[in-house]
Amino acid sequence: MAALERWIGDDAEHSAAECIRSNFPAGDPFVKPDTDGPPEKIPSRPASALPAYDCTAREIRDSIVSCRPKNPASNHFVWFIPEFDLATSEKVLTALRIADYFQRCCQIRSTFVAPGRAYPSTLRERIAKVAPGLAACDIEVVRNGMAVSNIAESDAAIAVSWDSAYRLLRYNKTGQKFYFFDRGESGEPAQPLVEATWQFGLKGLCVSPELRDLYVARGGDAQLFTPCIDRDVFYSSSKQPEGGEPYTLFCRTEGSVLHEQTLEIIKGHLGSRLRIITNEFGYRTSGAVFRMCDAALLLTGSRHSHDLALKLMACGSLVIAEDGPGFDWLLRNGDNCLLAPSTPSVLAATIEEGLTNLELRRRIVKSAAQMVHDRYSDWDRSAEEILGFILGITAARPTLEDQHPK
Repeated sequence: MAALERWIGDDAEHSAAECIRSNFPAGDPFVKPDTDGPPEKIPSRPASALPAYDCTAREIRDSIVSCRPKNPASNHFVWFIPEFDLATSEKVLTALRIADYFQRCCQIRSTFVAPGRAYPSTLRERIAKVAPGLAACDIEVVRNGMAVSNIAESDAAIAVSWDSAYRLLRYNKTGQKFYFFDRGESGEPAQPLVEATWQFGLKGLCVSPELRDLYVARGGDAQLFTPCIDRDVFYSSSKQPEGGEPYTLFCRTEGSVLHEQTLEIIKGHLGSRLRIITNEFGYRTSGAVFRMCDAALLLTGSRHSHDLALKLMACGSLVIAEDGPGFDWLLRNGDNCLLAPSTPSVLAATIEEGLTNLELRRRIVKSAAQMVHDRYSDWDRSAEEILGFILGITAARPTLEDQHPK
């Protein structure tokens, strides 16, 4: 990764191509460049180092009772954000773009509350890179555990991640509390702490019907909003997909036995005709990498699958995924992706068909890129949907389910 980051400059497309070619040793079944990661990346903590998030039943009751919706003419929102860097924190990037719309179009002032290791000057610099209009926003750093008593009153407060939901729980000087619903990942050390936040009485903001239904099933109130991607980073090449070999396949396996077996099979079939990338890259670098990939095998069980699928589609990479429930609102077999039953041999055969059938691949990636452009690129629209939920106004535009009826 460090090697790739050094190559990325003004000509990111050319630089990424040169670096990736240098990282494809002949005969190597899986391409795994150095994984140092981008300089700003915050390392994941071991289970023993997880902060001691906790709350009492009384604190949950007090949090719910304290919320009293105020005048709909809201003018101050508080955003509880986690530690973040601009290369990895998709939810924070989403929150910043939405807060920017609130200020730009609705004159709603934002305060951002971050945990104790953050520095206001660094936060302000990162926020301004995404949303220059928020450069003068208020920033509060909570350095004393979960203490939030010094934060000013607000009309609404939003937790951007599961860990920031614990801080929002104790902030009782607001009219309403919302939560960018975080499902977490099964098996992670913090998963019980994540699931505990589902019972905090926060109103959920969800990017898919699957997440909305899960939150509602746990007794929560939730609303859909349309996920979007950054079109300055994730866009398709003006050239049509070519049929030349070797093919390039992207797959973030995340420890999936199914995907590991699938890659072994497809590599055995195609040999040196196939290059496989299993690494993740920095935020901007990933756009250039995805544009170089002919296809991608998607792990639909991950909480970030929809986001990755949209990025890949926008970049002109053919998405191939397991055919299962939960993503029928987004994935349409033969229209914007290829779906297959969850067996290694069938998935491998589907990958081979997608790579070698150039006419099929061209048709699907064109349709998928157009869908992302038309439906998942308008941040203002997403902000309008969220603001409508906060103010109790029914959105006039079609919802996700209107766009993708079952």
